[in-house]
Amino acid sequence: MKITAGSFGIDGTLEILENGDLLINSRQISSGNIERVDSSAEFKKSLNWIWSIFFGLSTFIATILFGLVGFLIGLLITAAGAYDNKKIRYAEIIFSDGKTVTVTGSKRDFDNIGRLYQMLSSPEHRVAAGFALPKKQAY
Repeated sequence: MKITAGSFGIDGTLEILENGDLLINSRQISSGNIERVDSSAEFKKSLNWIWSIFFGLSTFIATILFGLVGFLIGLLITAAGAYDNKKIRYAEIIFSDGKTVTVTGSKRDFDNIGRLYQMLSSPEHRVAAGFALPKKQAY
């Protein structure tokens, strides 16, 4: 996961190790020090220029072939397909010593953070069952 803010700087990486500890900028921190995890998501909609050109050309061709009806259909398709929707996930991890780190990452990363925090909220379960994240897979 990419670090975007916090006590550990504004650039770097955070990794959850198999034993549940965190590796922040090559520094290992025990997961027992996590006090709270807050997460949120932000949706960004942006114009994709490549798709805009493609759909614009298809609208032009549809107008030539089918007239006004082709233009209207092409215009609707262009308006619907020329935008990219992007979901950006943020998590702020607050440690018991007051330090914080804010990260962004994939859905899988955030699932792992959620599982880690659930295990930490019931320590007897963590001791009895052990904590293990899935093995790293190539993306």
